[in-house]
Amino acid sequence: MLQSSWQDWITLWIFSPLLVAIAWTDLTRFKIPNTYCLIGAGLFLVTTPFLEFNDILLRVAVAAFCFAICLGLFVLGWIGGGDAKVLPIVFLAIPLPAVSTYLLLLSFSMAFGLTTLAVCRRLVKQPSPTFEATIRVTKFPMGIAIGSAGLLLAGLSAYLVQF
Repeated sequence: MLQSSWQDWITLWIFSPLLVAIAWTDLTRFKIPNTYCLIGAGLFLVTTPFLEFNDILLRVAVAAFCFAICLGLFVLGWIGGGDAKVLPIVFLAIPLPAVSTYLLLLSFSMAFGLTTLAVCRRLVKQPSPTFEATIRVTKFPMGIAIGSAGLLLAGLSAYLVQF
């Protein structure tokens, strides 16, 4: 991940508002719309002229592998359908050398999110209507972790890029 060019990261930087929308929608409504997946795929296609052909193929291969894993986890009932669809799209935005860093940030974001949500669910007696779906449901909105890990990686990449 060190010493990379701005072309490697442009897709993730352009994805940043989408990552915020994914996290916010999953937090407030406990669902990730299919529109976000289409927007993400469109953003990837728009930024492909800035990427090398091999990088594009590797990103698609990683996203396909991620989709296969997410599909299996969805069938087992371990993750939701929106999470299973949007996570591979997010992997299209991440350069191959940064995939392991993203996975580490994702695991930290999930641990932090689960802890925070458990505390909030225990302490909040009367949630606002905006967050009622999140507080009442016993599941974890993983879109928060997906979006925040992507934003953390995008912020970290700004320090590592050589312009």
